[in-house]
Amino acid sequence: QTKNVVVTAINDALDENDLPISIYFGPATSSDIRFNGNSNSLPFTIKDNDMANLIVSAISGNLREGGINAHFTIVLQAQPTHSVTIDLTSSNTAEAILSISTFIFTDQNWNTPKTVTVNSVDDGIIDGDISLTVNGTVTTNDLNYQVLLFPAVNVLNVDDEVPAIVVSIPDPTVSEAGKTTSA
Repeated sequence: QTKNVVVTAINDALDENDLPISIYFGPATSSDIRFNGNSNSLPFTIKDNDMANLIVSAISGNLREGGINAHFTIVLQAQPTHSVTIDLTSSNTAEAILSISTFIFTDQNWNTPKTVTVNSVDDGIIDGDISLTVNGTVTTNDLNYQVLLFPAVNVLNVDDEVPAIVVSIPDPTVSEAGKTTSA
């Protein structure tokens, strides 16, 4: 008589290689000598469904000198086997600074998004809109994460200074007698 055996893999959040395994049956105990002592195995592979990756959201919008900031989030896609440290830098700190420059993801907080606020710097200079990037490095002993590169986050800091011409006239009066004033 045929019996069905159901094998259910335990889902985890680790990025692992596919795992070949075998289920061994036997030796059988039977009064029928054709089956008594027989054994067999059933090989199969557990396919892993997790992949180490950094998920970095798009920036929430443009910065604007004078107080409009923006933010983005970072989270890991799979549970790491070792802590994953992400160090962030602004490519132009005269235009934008970061609220935090280092994140550490562990096997406990890997799936909790971390928010980075990019703060505009009001430089008081008429320099036009400035493009910059937030760059990062990944440091870990986790073999799946140490090969990943942090994707640069593009940021635009919109200038709030307006070009103006200032005219100064020392004596803004003119007399009917022909006296003139020039600037």
